[in-house]
Amino acid sequence: MRVAIRSSQTPYNQLRIECLRRKPPDKMNNESVRDTTKSGGSACGRPRPKLFRALGSTEPPRVIQIENRTFEHERTIKHDSWAATALYRQTSSACGCPSGPSRVVCKFNRIQPILLIPCRWLGRWLASREASMYARLSDLPNISTGYRDVYAEGKCQRHAVAHDYIEGHPLRWQDRVDGDFFNQLFDTLQIIHQRNIAYVDLNKWENIIVGESGLPHLIDFQISVHLPRVWPLSVLLSILQRSDLYHISKHAHRFRPDLFDADHFAKRPWWIRWHRTVANPFRAMRRKLLVLLGVRKGVGRAQSERFIEEGLRPNGQGSSPIERLYQMFRSEAYQRDAANRGLDRPQAMFFDVLGRHPNRKSELQLLSKLRSSSPHDQVVWLLKSKVALVHTQGWAHNQMQDLYRAIENRLSTCEPARKSA
Repeated sequence: MRVAIRSSQTPYNQLRIECLRRKPPDKMNNESVRDTTKSGGSACGRPRPKLFRALGSTEPPRVIQIENRTFEHERTIKHDSWAATALYRQTSSACGCPSGPSRVVCKFNRIQPILLIPCRWLGRWLASREASMYARLSDLPNISTGYRDVYAEGKCQRHAVAHDYIEGHPLRWQDRVDGDFFNQLFDTLQIIHQRNIAYVDLNKWENIIVGESGLPHLIDFQISVHLPRVWPLSVLLSILQRSDLYHISKHAHRFRPDLFDADHFAKRPWWIRWHRTVANPFRAMRRKLLVLLGVRKGVGRAQSERFIEEGLRPNGQGSSPIERLYQMFRSEAYQRDAANRGLDRPQAMFFDVLGRHPNRKSELQLLSKLRSSSPHDQVVWLLKSKVALVHTQGWAHNQMQDLYRAIENRLSTCEPARKSA
């Protein structure tokens, strides 16, 4: 068993170190990553005003110390209203040799006042709560080791909490996880529940990390709850834990509908609908406010912000067959090809993926849903539908590669003819 929350005895002077030359981001992961240097442009909103940033106009510190080890800022992962999260790389230790993981993720909770209301107490409270969760779960192999005492410039940052970096990436729509992935996540959640903890934030799939070995990991315990099993608190704990199971069922069905039903681990509780009745209007109002401030564009989705998490990006950036197929389906060339064939995009994609037009009731319902969706959702929902996953044998690499090449060859012959005409 390992101890998760470690405290340094006394503050120490900041060590003088040479700034290391920055390396380009390698494997983006943990609480999702997007490099600020690559953001911006006319398609993005303007930077958030300090009222909507956890640290106001300041950024995470360049250098931090944890357990006599010095870490230098590598990149900022996200900076929203609740916390600024950054990735740090170890540069030295008190003994002169590296000890422990070489990188940590540090979260600096909100200290920026909300108008005239001070929030330093809130940041300290959130950090303390999250650190206590890491301590209670320290023996679980797919939960990172946490650190409560984080120092910057010789001062303890009471609003900060850190954890070891997990090699991997946030769960993304294009991930092809194996059949045991969500069963393992369910087993982990069962242990968490047995310790009177509700994770609470499992509706966000970017909080689930796919490790390099393919195992699931959980991060971000900022709003997790630990309650005693004493009435009426036991009732509240049961409600929150059942919600956790519902969200696992939802994700499992979304990523592997060929293996999991929508209620595989738990049916949707009645209070989820009540929560959405309250939360959806609030989210819509918040999005409109951010659009009015120029922070977001269009309908106010997070993807239109200048600074966005990798887990929320609308498309896959890689070169795998499924991501290349996604990019092709989104292209103007494919849209023109579909029109030439007398089809709209959803019809053309359905025919290309399955080799036939939809004829079953469920397939016609899927087609109707796709037609009322955004181009991104059209592609993702079709590729992740049960009928597509079954037909492609769960996105079998060779089958997806052959499909991509067939469509690419067809488009390559149509485009020169169009240009010559």
